[in-house]
Amino acid sequence: GRPLVTLKLATSLDGRIATSTGQSRWITGPAARERTHLLRAMHDAVLVGTGTALADDPELTCRLPGFGARSPVRIVIDRQLRLPAAVRVFSRARQTPTWVATLSASDPARRAGLAGQGVKVLEISPDGAGIDLAALLQSLGREGLTRLLVEGGGRLAAALLRAGLVDRLVWIHAPLLIGDDGLPAVAALGLGDLAAAPRFSLLSSETVGGDLVDTYRRV
Repeated sequence: GRPLVTLKLATSLDGRIATSTGQSRWITGPAARERTHLLRAMHDAVLVGTGTALADDPELTCRLPGFGARSPVRIVIDRQLRLPAAVRVFSRARQTPTWVATLSASDPARRAGLAGQGVKVLEISPDGAGIDLAALLQSLGREGLTRLLVEGGGRLAAALLRAGLVDRLVWIHAPLLIGDDGLPAVAALGLGDLAAAPRFSLLSSETVGGDLVDTYRRV
């Protein structure tokens, strides 16, 4: 009843996605970034959180030559609809299907404005202060999506892992170190016992340009 979820992480060797100042472009090389575009073409939709949409302002399209028509549905979680209308993922909503997942308590005028831009608004039930991710995935399944690529950020990755909702993991390791003051790819999981840690088995490992791409399946 929900899409198969692939979490993609592009990090330093020590699992960081940005420096202490927030600089993240580019940790991985051109070939690895092309692989990300290919992953987008292989999925029905790509999902990011509000923080990633604000920090990186990504287009979330597939820009490989000849694959432009394979761009996935772009989905942003924005529970309070605080993203500005000018972010790139919204500004081209009429060219590439774009959805926003929000809470029913979010601003009705803001929802109407996004709908006027061509953005599809999904009202999802809350889970504490945030969005119920299991309910979101069920909603995406009802929309006919079967393969979902998650590209960030760290809090969204951690929330999906805590809920046991990650089926595949594609981890791109760049050959550099950022250090403990960098931004982690996965936020706190709140683990007190190793037995509760999410576990994955390695499916493949390959060198792409100067980076290492490991693909895992949830155990």
